[in-house]
Amino acid sequence: MLSGWLFRTKETRALEADSFQNPGMLGIEQGEAIWNTVEGSEGKSCATCHGDAAESMKDIGAHYPKWDASANRPINIELQINKCREERMGAEPYAFDKGGQKPLTAFIRHQSLGTPVSVDLSQGEMQKWWDQGKELYYTRYGQLNLSCASCHEANAGKYIRADHLSQGQTNGFPTYRLKQANLISLHNRFRGCIRDTRAEMPKAFSDELMALEVYVAWRGTGLTVETPAVRQ
Repeated sequence: MLSGWLFRTKETRALEADSFQNPGMLGIEQGEAIWNTVEGSEGKSCATCHGDAAESMKDIGAHYPKWDASANRPINIELQINKCREERMGAEPYAFDKGGQKPLTAFIRHQSLGTPVSVDLSQGEMQKWWDQGKELYYTRYGQLNLSCASCHEANAGKYIRADHLSQGQTNGFPTYRLKQANLISLHNRFRGCIRDTRAEMPKAFSDELMALEVYVAWRGTGLTVETPAVRQ
């Protein structure tokens, strides 16, 4: 498996590699500020319970999604943040891609920079969700009759509409996309790809997209976390 970094121009690769020039680092700084901000009826911040993220969150983000026994389904970093906000802080959960969700997710994930991705399929019913995600990955959808594999497996390395197709790995998310000048979440990108096939988009964090996240994260096993990656 190959990181999307290898499919970008040398200028874009250099931009990601330089933490002083990487535009996604502004989101990391925002996430750090949110980490230390007191919120909710309990008067807590993330740091209240977890302390210094560089220590408490080190390597954690490389192993999501994980199995959430209480919900009986996989949970990703965004959902874990919302769970903590509701159950620990007495704060409102973030709506998808709203408020501090993207920068805080990126900040937590950044603490695993350089750590190999590894998803534990032995937890709970993770294997069942992996199976569902694999089926979704290879199923053709929409008016264009395309699957994830149509682009990111069968045609990886080729060009489509002047864009160089990567293997569609998730190790750099949330990632900074130059064309949108912003951090982009994984489920935003999933939904964007599905939209481009002219199919109906599932909701973020739906069972379909969580299963797909489990499978695609597993496909990137061994690739190191790059958050915030820089892509076109």
